[in-house]
Amino acid sequence: EMTAGSPFLTKLNSDETPGNTKYITIAGDCCFDDSNKPWDETIRVESVALNGATNIIVKGQEVSGLDTFHSALTHSSKVPEVYNKVVELLK
Repeated sequence: EMTAGSPFLTKLNSDETPGNTKYITIAGDCCFDDSNKPWDETIRVESVALNGATNIIVKGQEVSGLDTFHSALTHSSKVPEVYNKVVELLK
């Protein structure tokens, strides 16, 4: 069932945002990867968006040390824009 093109995966991927659920994606954009595509040091921006969702791109800067901008997105003290946007969208 998990092979490319299987009926299961085709059905699963036929609607990225099923039902009445409000979907939100958040992508970090701090730099470019080896292919010159914007990313957050972990995931390319283009890989995050879903059709039918509210897709948010947060601009930032590379993070030095062992951390990444991707992981910083989950900390309101490091990237408060993400927290504020989520609170706004949940109202």
